[in-house]
Amino acid sequence: MSRYSSRPPFLHPLTYPADSVVVYQATALTFLHRLYLTTSTLTLHPKNILLLILYLATKTENHYTPIESFIATAATAGPVISQEDLLAPEFKVAIGLRWAFQVWHPLRGLEGIFLELNAIAIGRYQSPHGNDSGRSDAKEKLDALLRGDADRIGRAHHDARALLTTTALLTDAYFLYTPAQISFAAFWQADRDMAGLYIDVKFPPAAEPIKVKLLATIVECAGNHLASTITRDSLNPYPGLLLQLPQNGVATSIEAATERALMKEVMRIDKKLYHVTNRDRKVNEKKGAGGENGTTNGNGNGKYEGVDEEKRLKKRRLEREKLDKDGDVFGELL
Repeated sequence: MSRYSSRPPFLHPLTYPADSVVVYQATALTFLHRLYLTTSTLTLHPKNILLLILYLATKTENHYTPIESFIATAATAGPVISQEDLLAPEFKVAIGLRWAFQVWHPLRGLEGIFLELNAIAIGRYQSPHGNDSGRSDAKEKLDALLRGDADRIGRAHHDARALLTTTALLTDAYFLYTPAQISFAAFWQADRDMAGLYIDVKFPPAAEPIKVKLLATIVECAGNHLASTITRDSLNPYPGLLLQLPQNGVATSIEAATERALMKEVMRIDKKLYHVTNRDRKVNEKKGAGGENGTTNGNGNGKYEGVDEEKRLKKRRLEREKLDKDGDVFGELL
C-alpha cells in the first residue's frame, strides 16, 4: 500500500482525527469569510473572535469539546482567555452567520470521487446505468489510463485535497460555485485526464449537453481560482468586483501569507483599526476626567453630579407631597 493510499479502501477518510482537524479549520475559515460579508471589523475585531470561531467549528462538526478543556488547550498554544470572554461575542457571531452553521465542504465530495475511482479500479463500481457492462467498461478505461500506475489515483487525490485546504478556502470560490463544482475543479486541476474519464463514466451519451455545461463550469472554476499559474498579473475574470482572488493579491498558501511584506501591511492595518475603534472611548475618557474645566460628573456627559442629585431629591419630595394631598392611591377604608 503506497503512501498516497495509506488508509484501507472504502473507509471514509474523515473518520481519521488528522483529517478532522482539517475540516475544523476549513469550517472556521468559512465562518470568518461569511461573517465579514455583513459585519464590520469595527464591530467585531478578528482577534477577539478567533478562538470562539474555532470553538463553534468543532461543535458544528460534531466534535464536542468541554469548554474548560478547549480553554486549557488554547492556553498551551499561547492565548489565555476566560470562559466569559470566550463566549461574550457568541450571540453577535451567530447573528452575523444568520444562524446557519452547517458548511458543505468540497472536501467531502472529493472523498467520494476518490472512493469511486478506487471502486472502479478493483471492479466493484456500481454503474448509474444499472448494468454490468458499465462496470466493465469503466474498469477498462481506467486501466488503460493508469497503465499499471496504481498510485496515480492517490496522487491526484492528494494534490486536489491540497488545493481544497488552501486556495479554495482563502479565496471567494465558496461564494461563486457549488461544493460539487469546486470538488471537480480541484480534481480537474490535479489530473485532467482522470477527471475527464470519471465524468465520461458518470454521464451517458444522451446527457452530452449537460456534461458539456458542467465541464465548462469546472474549467472556469479551476482556471480562475485554483490554477497554480495565477498571479497578480493575471487577468481578473471579475472586473470591477473586489473579490478575494489570487489576481487581487490574496495569499493562497501559508508561505505566501507569512511573507514579511504582507505581515507588515497587516500590522499597519491592525494599528489603524485599533486607533479608529478606540477614538470615541478616548474622547469620553477625556470628558469624564473633567474636560476643559474639570466640572463634569465623570461619565462624559458634561453634567454636574450635584445638580442631578438635587433634581432627583426634588422629584421625590413632590411625589410625597402629591400623595399626602390626594390620599391613599387605593381609596378610603371600607
